[in-house]
Amino acid sequence: STDEGVTWEATSFTGFGALDVGINKNGVMFFCNATLSYYAIYRSFDLGITWEMLSPRMATRSLEYLTDGIVLAGVEGNAGGTLPEGVYKTTNNGNDWFNTNTFSGYNVFPDFVLDTNDDIYVTNGEVYLSIDNGNSWEYRGLSNDVFCLAIDSSGYLYAGTLNDGIFRTPGRTTPIELVSFSSVVNDKDVELSWITATELNNTGH
Repeated sequence: STDEGVTWEATSFTGFGALDVGINKNGVMFFCNATLSYYAIYRSFDLGITWEMLSPRMATRSLEYLTDGIVLAGVEGNAGGTLPEGVYKTTNNGNDWFNTNTFSGYNVFPDFVLDTNDDIYVTNGEVYLSIDNGNSWEYRGLSNDVFCLAIDSSGYLYAGTLNDGIFRTPGRTTPIELVSFSSVVNDKDVELSWITATELNNTGH
């Protein structure tokens, strides 16, 4: 649609199972598919009019677009079982992909979320965090079949589970962004002065 959804036109992909369509910083569009016979990541250079299937073919349920144009893909593997599951990364608009890890647990990665620090969270039933553009991942808790993630404006991370409700935890978002900080010693006293650019959840501090 080019008129806010009033009218719609078909693109070159007419199959089923298209998931998580989006666009990276470089203006390249992607969507993913985990449906047998269509499973793959697809790419478009013309704002979705035409799509090409990328190689290697990876059964993928979720994509995340980083601020520098990098794209991450939550990959289940492939139909032949020759491709390991995990979070895959491309730095060249989908020409090449590499696996960033070996996760334990499920082999399904249904959701990513990116916070204002460019920290990346992913779930494969459990929650993992990357603070280096998806190069490495660390376990951050939960083993309750987490299927979706969200982050609010104050940095709280939310995890929706299949059977046990929704959980919340503080994220790593910095509550105060400093512009300057200085100190002056006056006899036995120390005077502190600072200027902040932004403050979140910091009333009274």
